[in-house]
Amino acid sequence: MKQAKQILVGKPLFENIFGEGSVIKVLDFLVMGKNFDFTLSHISNGTGLSRTAVRNSINDLIERGIVMVSREVGKSKYYAINKIDKKFNILERLYKLIEKEVIIA
Repeated sequence: MKQAKQILVGKPLFENIFGEGSVIKVLDFLVMGKNFDFTLSHISNGTGLSRTAVRNSINDLIERGIVMVSREVGKSKYYAINKIDKKFNILERLYKLIEKEVIIA
């Protein structure tokens, strides 16, 4: 029987479970910063992804209702996790469970 992979401290929590994809990295970043909103540049800098990868991921997450445009300042759009969407509650609980597992490990 294969042994489960160990959760790595310092690695984004959702990446530990779901693998390394741009949508996962953006989602992890936004869930971790759930009380803030971010521009594409902020998200790009925080995740290490290109602005194009971030834009594509954001568009995908907006279509799913998980992310929303929170405000616009000049030409810049700010994005945030959509706390009203039911999926956010599930994601937040999952994030906290993974976080506990990291602390215990």
